[in-house]
Amino acid sequence: MVRFKARPINLPDTSIETFTIEFNHLRDESAVLNLAWDKTVVPVKVQLDLTGKLVPQIEAVMAAEGGQKPYYQAAMFYYDHGQDLEQAKKWVNAAIAQRDAHYIEHLKAKILAKLGDKEGAIAAAKLSTELAIKAKDTGYVKMNEDLIASLK
Repeated sequence: MVRFKARPINLPDTSIETFTIEFNHLRDESAVLNLAWDKTVVPVKVQLDLTGKLVPQIEAVMAAEGGQKPYYQAAMFYYDHGQDLEQAKKWVNAAIAQRDAHYIEHLKAKILAKLGDKEGAIAAAKLSTELAIKAKDTGYVKMNEDLIASLK
């Protein structure tokens, strides 16, 4: 059984004829569940400890002997969730050693930028741009240009 306290919100200019359940404001670790009917919506914030659950699992997989490791995915998770960026840098470099691709180099550039290594970030972004042009991925070309511009 789950119980929660929520404050209903009156919708004076809207009327919802059918009872509606929807999720909004979706994030990795949270969302808002809206229960709506007639002129009322009840927002319920739902949160989970994604990082606390996944970091030990990621560390176990990465420490295991043998096998192909998900270096890129682990580095991306650490970058996206404010974890150990030095470890993320090691993993992204290992991912590049397995397969050098524009999206991996772009992640490396973002990690280096967040670590304060502007020169390294710019070099990685330029290499990512070259690889993205070869892959015909203009989205990454633009993202690299924006990253480089933010570092100058």
